[in-house]
Amino acid sequence: MTSAVSTAIQQGRRMSHLSKEEAAHQLGIDPRTLSRYETTTARDAVKNPDEGLIANMIRLYNDPLIGLLYLMANPIVIEICNRFTVTSETAAKKESIVAARLRREG
Repeated sequence: MTSAVSTAIQQGRRMSHLSKEEAAHQLGIDPRTLSRYETTTARDAVKNPDEGLIANMIRLYNDPLIGLLYLMANPIVIEICNRFTVTSETAAKKESIVAARLRREG
């Protein structure tokens, strides 16, 4: 988990005007666990919250940014995005294919 996710979790809770204890109780976790999630950095070996807990945080804090940042930090999502990143060369190829189709249809 990245520090951006941790910060978003902490800010979401604070913007919801919940103490760590209140939020942890509503999330069904120990306040110390929530505290670790709110202060985790990429170097820490703390276990990441699972997707279900992230979804509950999004609902409780009414903050979808937590989910977006969580997904963006997921190595699988990063690899998929890297595979489909459009380079200028790829964009030029797609453009020429579309232009050729339009000429044939037109």
